[in-house]
Amino acid sequence: MSRRKCAIGVDFGTESGHAVPVDVATGEEIAAAVYPYSHGMFTTGKTVKDAVMVEDAARTVWLALQLSRPGEIPPGDVAALHRRYTHAYNQAGAAS
Repeated sequence: MSRRKCAIGVDFGTESGHAVPVDVATGEEIAAAVYPYSHGMFTTGKTVKDAVMVEDAARTVWLALQLSRPGEIPPGDVAALHRRYTHAYNQAGAAS
């Protein structure tokens, strides 16, 4: 099997990122991938780390939605998990 030399074009658009690998010798488009942003071209956070965490969470949700529509977590479970997060993990200043 021979190896093809490829170039990858990446476009960071307004609503999604788009990548296209192209065979350098023939110009053939080998594949394409699109990653839609959940929040547009920007994210938020007090620090860069916070902003990256928002982006990671958005990507995780988007990937999960590709598998199926998740069920709703019962409010009692949400409250219990929040208490565990804010107390057991000692997350001082965590959102309430």
